[in-house]
Amino acid sequence: MAGVIEQLTHASSYRIQSQKIYPSNFRILEEITKGEKERGERPALREPIPDLSSVENVFLGYPMWWMDAPMPVYSFLEKADLSGKDVYIFAAHADYGLADTLKTITGLAKGARVNQEPLAASCFSTVEQLQQEVVSWLYKVNS
Repeated sequence: MAGVIEQLTHASSYRIQSQKIYPSNFRILEEITKGEKERGERPALREPIPDLSSVENVFLGYPMWWMDAPMPVYSFLEKADLSGKDVYIFAAHADYGLADTLKTITGLAKGARVNQEPLAASCFSTVEQLQQEVVSWLYKVNS
């Protein structure tokens, strides 16, 4: 989804990644990420947050983990200066939607205007379905 948005909007991207390297073993990954969520951790980010002063629109995407955004997303939101920016949320989920992440992000994105019509796409969709959903959503939020 991020690649389609980047291509269609001619935007540059910043990948929100934890300094910590997560294991490829899914069961171990589940344990680690569940613990991060339960402890409300804000892991250090791998790359410095870029200067966003000349940016008007921020497209913030993430996969849902434990019915929440990954904790590195919250690390980003607490450190990035998003004041005066329009923030558009898109996320992939396993058929349970975005839970309370829109509300949480709206609270953390101090001074930003968080669009209240996020794109919540099922991770079970085909690539073609996801591309069409992204195109339709971009048209909707830019109208």
